[in-house]
Amino acid sequence: MQQGKKPQGSTLLLTTGGTIAGWAAQADAQAHYQAGALAGQALLTGLPPDVAGLPVVVDDFARINSKDADAGFWYRLYLRVQHYLADSSVAAIVVTHGTDTLEETAFFLSEVLPQPLPKPLIMVAAMRPASHRQADGPKNLADALRLAQDASCGQRGVLVICGGLVYAAGQ
Repeated sequence: MQQGKKPQGSTLLLTTGGTIAGWAAQADAQAHYQAGALAGQALLTGLPPDVAGLPVVVDDFARINSKDADAGFWYRLYLRVQHYLADSSVAAIVVTHGTDTLEETAFFLSEVLPQPLPKPLIMVAAMRPASHRQADGPKNLADALRLAQDASCGQRGVLVICGGLVYAAGQ
């Protein structure tokens, strides 16, 4: 993606739980972990220097396993995202989410939010919990925070990034 104008203000990290914030007692546990165990600030530790210095504000919205997302959760998330889209101190929004219902949430938000978006809205997930020796969440989150620096991303609507690939939710 071609880099557009850099947004003014902070990136908001809106956490919802999921595997990206999951933790297991054993570092190699892939299946038996608690989704959403970590708070957003913990997800920001150990990021590469180019993103560690970015202004990021955390909103620990939820700490659920995304399989438990329901209409009430989606409505509350919509209201929270709508609030931050209108907040002039927020330049971009990065939403951490579990993979079980990531595409449903992304599609829902792309349908109910006004398009084009006034600022980037990037959703990010992981396949391995944060406690795993080969956790993919930190790289995915770093990619999301980098992408959020391109103010023109809002023109593409809700975006999902995972494994180095970017997807448009409404397509």
